[in-house]
Amino acid sequence: MTKFRVRELAYLVLTLILVPTVVASLKAYTHVVCPVHLTIFDGTLPYLPMLDSMRNTIPDKCFPAAHASSGFALFAFAFAPSLRRRRGAIIIVVMALGWAMGCYKMIIGDHFLSHTVVSMMLAWAMSAGLAWVFFKKGEQV
Repeated sequence: MTKFRVRELAYLVLTLILVPTVVASLKAYTHVVCPVHLTIFDGTLPYLPMLDSMRNTIPDKCFPAAHASSGFALFAFAFAPSLRRRRGAIIIVVMALGWAMGCYKMIIGDHFLSHTVVSMMLAWAMSAGLAWVFFKKGEQV
């Protein structure tokens, strides 16, 4: 059984809260329309490139994929020093969970593939960045 030190627990708790919160908060600024709401898929809203959507403030909030980010937030465990030997298995499980959530939302028309890819990259970057901040003093990440 792996024992987490206080620093690792703080890192895990912070990352598991911060990743989904940041991704969900970005939705308020991007205003990207869900595929199911687009006129080309029998919806009522026009397609706009992302930068135009941000300026236009369309009331939709579908980018990035928040549900998938909850699964991808588990990347934090891959950066915990005490779990270093299990990193490969952790990454496989996290990818499976995150992509299962993302694929479900794509199937029901809530997201495009790019929404989930961006959420995955944000979760990875935030997990890695916070790990660097927490463990940069000699602990191997």
